[in-house]
Amino acid sequence: MQGASFVRGIEPDGVAIGRAGKIFAMPLVQAKGERLGGALPALEGVAGVPMSGVVFFDVARDGTLVYAEKDPAEDVFELAWVGRDGKVEPAGLPAREYRTPRISPDGKKLAVAIGPGGGSESDLWVVDLEKRTTSRLTFDRSSISPAWSRDGETILFVTTDTVGKSAFATKRADGSGEVEKLAEFEATAPRFPLGFTADGAGILFLTQGTAGSSQDVYLWDLKEGKASGVLTTSAGEHYLVLSPDGRWIAYVSDESGTREVYVQDFPGKRGKWQIGDGATAVRWGRDGKELIVVQGQKLIAVPVETGGAFSSGEGKVVAEMAFLPMDESAANYDVSGDGRVLVVRPTSVGEWRGHLEVVSGWGSASLTLKR
Repeated sequence: MQGASFVRGIEPDGVAIGRAGKIFAMPLVQAKGERLGGALPALEGVAGVPMSGVVFFDVARDGTLVYAEKDPAEDVFELAWVGRDGKVEPAGLPAREYRTPRISPDGKKLAVAIGPGGGSESDLWVVDLEKRTTSRLTFDRSSISPAWSRDGETILFVTTDTVGKSAFATKRADGSGEVEKLAEFEATAPRFPLGFTADGAGILFLTQGTAGSSQDVYLWDLKEGKASGVLTTSAGEHYLVLSPDGRWIAYVSDESGTREVYVQDFPGKRGKWQIGDGATAVRWGRDGKELIVVQGQKLIAVPVETGGAFSSGEGKVVAEMAFLPMDESAANYDVSGDGRVLVVRPTSVGEWRGHLEVVSGWGSASLTLKR
């Protein structure tokens, strides 16, 4: 079942499967080790974490269901500009399920994923920031993680087919032409492209680490058609971003036991510097002279020097606000050429995860749904 996860057993012969805020029930009485259909939606409005596939429910042996109810506004986000004076202004676009916004090199357009991600019904859209209009770029309902080419002509992303195989692909930002696949992968660990290298010869991407429990960063060589490790440690690396001149990488790692921002020169990685004290995401300023990090609910600008050896100054809080929880692959904000920060923020004002719903006898009833 594409985009599904979090399987729980239903006595005596069925399973409950979570997918995109729904629970599907499937009988196993006809299971013979082959592909099996017959899953029907049995409950909607269940909370979870779309990018990881976690759905907050469980089923007891006697068929009792317990689940966390989903906030009706949980998937309704807005794009907003944050100025250096801390003032927050809506971007003037409809509230939707925006993720990982990326501003074009000329600052006039925006590439953004709309949908839950994690293999579930997401596509890429291009926004004209001056006209405040949107146009759909992909139509396969399985495209995420946009990144602009250096010239701003094309958009890089990852797409997944119906059997789980993924591919790094590009399409012209104006919507013309067809999708061009640059590399294809078997249905193993998901891969999230972070962007092209400065010379355009490679793609930096995140994927499951070799230890199986963390994320690592690799470089895909477009000419050779193979990957090499960039950050492959026992820790988890997240949110890597290449500096505007292509000489430095900034990323978040939990190697110290808590998440911190680090900077290394690239591709040599001859030095390593920790930035600040604790952060959950990082983006590079367009002029290469600062890092914009998220620490809790604070948006912080950290001045940096990269002319010779790397150095950083004291961070300054730009704003304090509620942010959309960061996806594990990429940060849900970006920095414009004039220093403003475009953020994705939730519209919900309620707290729906403080209670659980319990339904007795749910298991047997769900398996007898009309099929």
